[in-house]
Amino acid sequence: MSGTHAQTVRFVRDAMLPEQTPPATEVGVIGWLRENLFSGWFNSILTIVALGFIYLVLSIVVPWLISPTWDAASLTECRGILKEMGREGHFGGACWG
Repeated sequence: MSGTHAQTVRFVRDAMLPEQTPPATEVGVIGWLRENLFSGWFNSILTIVALGFIYLVLSIVVPWLISPTWDAASLTECRGILKEMGREGHFGGACWG
């Protein structure tokens, strides 16, 4: 083995290859999502369940927050506006006036 030369060994590279950019799925937002949220089947299921829960909560809270009662002068007037819209009860909308 000590008598082998570089010319007789055919699998040794004598020139370095230029650096290449990493694949798009390994860097940036997609890489972060794959590494942190979808790194395995369990994390993928947890991510999907959490996104569903967030959507459920926001679909209830956002319409309640964005109610057309900004110009109401009293609580009675605010409830009247919500009643005209067909949104009654505690979950009808926020009274901001």
